[in-house]
Formats: sequence, structure tokens, C-alpha cells
Amino acid sequence: MTPFTPIPESPSLWRNRSRWNVARFWNWTLRRRLHEFIAKQNQRELAPVFTAAGAQVTKEAGSSLPHTAVTEGQLKTLLAAVAASNSIDAPIVEIGSFRGVTTKALAAATQRTVVAVDPYLGEGGHEKDFALFREHTGGMTNVRHVRDVSDSAFTSWNGEPVSLVFIDAIHEYLHAWYDFAAWGSLVAPSGFVAFHDVDAFPGVNRVCQRVLKECPQWKPWAYAPNIAIFQRCD
Repeated sequence: MTPFTPIPESPSLWRNRSRWNVARFWNWTLRRRLHEFIAKQNQRELAPVFTAAGAQVTKEAGSSLPHTAVTEGQLKTLLAAVAASNSIDAPIVEIGSFRGVTTKALAAATQRTVVAVDPYLGEGGHEKDFALFREHTGGMTNVRHVRDVSDSAFTSWNGEPVSLVFIDAIHEYLHAWYDFAAWGSLVAPSGFVAFHDVDAFPGVNRVCQRVLKECPQWKPWAYAPNIAIFQRCD
């Protein structure tokens, strides 16, 4: 499937180099910081834009859930997209699965395969989180875990289309934009891309603003506080 948006260079190209590497500093560290500064200065509320576009907008985030930052209201909004994409016979991909709460909810709501991508290292979590992921998703035959970073997992993907992508990994702009451009290129017509932490993290907020401005093939579909969902409409 030809991507609508050019896929940027892999974050791992620079991230895996020594932090003392001069090229890494100039091409990655400074660029990351600049983009985060710009994102922070230009953060905007997304609800008015989604409302104006006729999307489903929920005002309440709902109660918190254990072992996840996703709330009841956000999960309900996400599962509505799962239901709306049930006619697409293609996997769901979750970028950043943490302790498996949303993975379990996604898998319980459909017979499609849910591919959970999370390396369980660094910012994303460690072995105790991976153990809880296995505990929450154990016995679910339609869950497949890929223990890898997003860009490496995408490079290894077989090109199969997907029905929904839920992006909830590294919340910086460069990472979130890569996740959208790369994994979003696999989404089948009428499928969805969902972003978590769109209000809490300026980088993710900026990605959503860019999608709204530059990607007419993605229409605003649903919003609840801190989650935004786009549908491929071509």
C-alpha cells in the first residue's frame, strides 16, 4: 500500500548511537528538543475542530482504570472505532501496550488479531510491566506481542493492511509522527488511526494538528479528552 505521507527516517537511526556521538547530537537530540519546544508553544484544543468537523465528541474522560493511563471514556471511544472497523478483515496494531489493559480490551471486542508492539525498555516500561501485560492478555488467542521498537517492527512488517492503529508509545513529536506516517500507511480504506495523550503531550497534539492541516484523506472521527481518532476517508 502506497503511503499518503512520506515516511520519515527511522528514529532508531540516531537513537541507537551513543549519546556522546556528535552526529546524534546535531541530527537527533537538538532536533527533538526544537520540535518539542515548537509543539509546546503551539499546543491547541482539538475538541472544537472535531466538533466543527461533525465528529463524535465526548466531553468527559470518565473514571480512571487500573494499570493504564487510559480512562473509561477514552476506552469507550476507542472501542467504538473497533466496532466501526469490524467489517475490515485485517489486524489491529497497538503501538505501546504497557501493561496490556487496552490490549485486552481491544482483543475482547473483536475476533481480529491484535498486534501489540512494545519493547519494554527505557521510557516504555520494564520487566514488571511486561509481566503484567502477559497476565492481562494470557489466554487470549488473538493477541500477538512484538517485543520491539515501533520503527523496527514496522520495517519487519509483511506489508499486510491493518484495520486500526492505536498510537500510545513515545509521546514526542518525532516519534508520534513517525508512528502515524509509517503505520498509518498500512491502514485499509475506512480504517482508523487513534492517538492517546493528545492533550497531555504537546508532541502528540502537534501531530494531530498536522494531520488536520495536511492530510485530507484522514477525517476527524471521534474525540474524548486526551484521545483523538481519525478515519481514512479516500
